[in-house]
This record gives sequence, C-alpha cells and structure tokens, in this order.
Amino acid sequence: RCLQLQALREAAEGSDYDTLRAQVTKARMASVELEHIAAGEARLKELRDMGLHVNEGCDKASVREQMCWEKVTMRHGEGRVNSPCTVCNDCPCNVEENPGEVLEFT
Repeated sequence: RCLQLQALREAAEGSDYDTLRAQVTKARMASVELEHIAAGEARLKELRDMGLHVNEGCDKASVREQMCWEKVTMRHGEGRVNSPCTVCNDCPCNVEENPGEVLEFT
C-alpha cells in the first residue's frame, strides 16, 4: 500500500495524464486512503482542463483531417494510383485480379 501511495504521489507531480489515471486506479485497488485518491483525481481534473487527456494527433481537428472522404475515395477519370511491387516481376500483388486462394486437402 505504501509503494502504491508513493507511485500515486509521483504520478500526481508529473503531467502525464495516462500514468496518473493508471496510478489512481491501482491505488483504489490497493486500498490507499481516500484523501490521496481524491487528490489524484483532482490533479486528473486539472490535467483534463488543460487538454492533456488527449494524446498528440488524436485531437478532433487532426482526426477530422485524416478522415477526409476525398482522401479515401478514387475520383473518376484518374488513373491507377497503386504502384507495382518491385520485389520481383512475378509478385502476386502485381496481378490485376486475384482468382482467390487455392485450397488443397492432403
């Protein structure tokens, strides 16, 4: 219990939201005193208000930019965008249409 309390205090001093969240959960399971858990949760709220609960690249604007439909669909009249595999000439990924897998019973 003492070790978990120490880990909770160290996490509360930092600014890593995910680490503190994990330590608060572990502290609950280790039956650390409620006042220390409440202090950890208060620090979590502070970090959440600063926006540190969202990892880099996962904010709404970044996700919206990556999920743009024009980046996913192929426009009519455009040529093939896939480049052929350069590993070998008879690579199966260079075939236009694959007939499917061959299933053999032995």
